[in-house]
Amino acid sequence: MEKLQRALRERIYLLTANQGTDQWDFTVKGQSSKIYNQKLTPTSFSCTCPDHYLKKGFCKHLLFLLSRVANQTE
Repeated sequence: MEKLQRALRERIYLLTANQGTDQWDFTVKGQSSKIYNQKLTPTSFSCTCPDHYLKKGFCKHLLFLLSRVANQTE
């Protein structure tokens, strides 16, 4: 829940969104001004941030895409 709260309150900006056949590619700028790339497919998700890379779970950048961009908070 803490990551979701950070995704909802921190300043994270969507820079690009590109849709392919079975894949969405996003670029977001985090609060630290670093730029991260995300990929979403029907079966997988990824982010280039250290949190996702080390823990292999949802990071605040992926939660930002789901909660604020896609408006899916449940």
